[in-house]
Amino acid sequence: MEIQLEDTIHTTVKWSRPSYHSMKLNTDGSCIGESSGGGGVVRDSNGNCIMAFIFPLGNGTSNTAEAKAFLFGLKWCIANGHIFTTIETDSLLLLNSILNLWSIPWRMREMVDEIRELILRHNIQINHCYREANRVADKLASYSHLTNTTIVITDTSCLPAHVKGLLNLDKWQFPSFRIKKRKPSLIYYDPP
Repeated sequence: MEIQLEDTIHTTVKWSRPSYHSMKLNTDGSCIGESSGGGGVVRDSNGNCIMAFIFPLGNGTSNTAEAKAFLFGLKWCIANGHIFTTIETDSLLLLNSILNLWSIPWRMREMVDEIRELILRHNIQINHCYREANRVADKLASYSHLTNTTIVITDTSCLPAHVKGLLNLDKWQFPSFRIKKRKPSLIYYDPP
């Protein structure tokens, strides 16, 4: 029996800056066991951090954590006058639910409806990004398991060192690498 070994596909991925005079919000959710939380970061066109948040949620799923973090960041941007904002998430389920391409899981229905209404009212663009381009939000979401209170950070010097490092890598446009295994296209089976 001969099987063609799986190849890997290596792709460079980097966080893309928003257009001049606009902001970009990246959000992410995290779930460890039954504990869930979210995190996110708002950056300007130079890659400077305007705001970051860590949002513990208690019991929940990763999908509801993604939606709650997205909604929290969206509401913060609107409340602070950042209406020229693009929002990125690495959750295809959330994005396609918001865009009405996929059916909405019942636990997320109210949140997705509220997100849709706010996005339409304020003409906010939403995009999908790979997880490797969402490292800052991912790290902030993982910190949500270490706290019981919502933390909003507007002073970059107050961010955890690892988050500052990831922010700088994105600001300097350093790529990360997405490694995906290619499924075999040909399988040869030679019975005995």
